[in-house]
Amino acid sequence: RGLSNGIACFGPSFFVSLAFILSMFAQRRCNYIDIDGAASNTGGLNGRSYLVDKAGVFCWEDKYGNNWLYSSGVNSLEEVKVAQNLSLATTIMGATAWALFVLAGCVRFPPAVWLLVTAIVAATAVTEGLVYRDMFGNNYCTETGFCSHGTGAKCAISAMTFWALSTFMCFGVFHEVKDMKRTEEQNEQV
Repeated sequence: RGLSNGIACFGPSFFVSLAFILSMFAQRRCNYIDIDGAASNTGGLNGRSYLVDKAGVFCWEDKYGNNWLYSSGVNSLEEVKVAQNLSLATTIMGATAWALFVLAGCVRFPPAVWLLVTAIVAATAVTEGLVYRDMFGNNYCTETGFCSHGTGAKCAISAMTFWALSTFMCFGVFHEVKDMKRTEEQNEQV
């Protein structure tokens, strides 16, 4: 089925792949938020304090381009845990949707599977947006106003858009597969 399986035909599989790649780039790097102020974090070697230049969901980048995982103190904050758990959910659901599109090249799925894929892709769009909300809704960003969109946030906005677009396209595939199945059943009865 060219519509759902062809990466090069700009069908749903293309947009799901693009959304998944953008989402991974946004959430697994340390540049989601650009810190415009003088934030600092104790980490690295010998417990020294470093100036934070960018912050990601799981890590941060200092002014010299070095990436650091968050300390246990930062990881224990509820708002950080929520963003990280939503990010993990986004990754799992996005990988599941992408894998189903890859498998669709070998297996003919019934309409119910395409309806499930539609729901997964829609949920992925929502969780992508919730990660974005939590990253910019943290105390530091709301109180100081020193946060701006980093490369990761821009990729997340694009990923969220492609996840949403893919939702509508997957629903179209569901209807197309359902109509094909109905036509096949009618032809068998004749």
